[in-house]
Amino acid sequence: MNESNGRLFANVVFRRMVFVALAVFTIMLYLLPFGIFRQALSLPDLVYCCVICVVIREPRAAPFWIIVPVMLIGDVFHMRPLGLWTLIVVCVAEAFRIAHVFFQNHGFVIAWIAAVIGYLVALGIQQIALILLFVPTPPLGQLFTMFVLTGVAYPLVSLVWAGLLGNRKPHRANTDRARVR
Repeated sequence: MNESNGRLFANVVFRRMVFVALAVFTIMLYLLPFGIFRQALSLPDLVYCCVICVVIREPRAAPFWIIVPVMLIGDVFHMRPLGLWTLIVVCVAEAFRIAHVFFQNHGFVIAWIAAVIGYLVALGIQQIALILLFVPTPPLGQLFTMFVLTGVAYPLVSLVWAGLLGNRKPHRANTDRARVR
């Protein structure tokens, strides 16, 4: 391994560690006690925002084998049906991974709109699955509030990621290699 490949490997490993730390931090953020208003409070899904943002910006920093355990940890801590939200988010993330070159070439607004639409589709699939499994579902008002807050939070998560690691634009050679793979 020559020196440039060594730096690239170290860079990818560092970005993966930052991704895992950011995702686990956002999972733990929801566990903080917010008092008696916690039950009525709808919060944005920052973990979804983190996963999609990283998959769009740096697909190598969030591979499948890292996203699955992070999302399963979220399922356990948030007491969701184990694996359902993980499966849905992984499917959405892989769809974004396939199209990441498109999003990088067409700008942030297109990626933001796609991330919000992806979240809406994910919520819809989750609701259908919960209904089919006879599991109580959250009220639609709470889901709508969570959807809006997640849509608003996505640019903030993107800014945090860009602030932590820099706003990298892919080089033409990297996007060509990604298309070949």
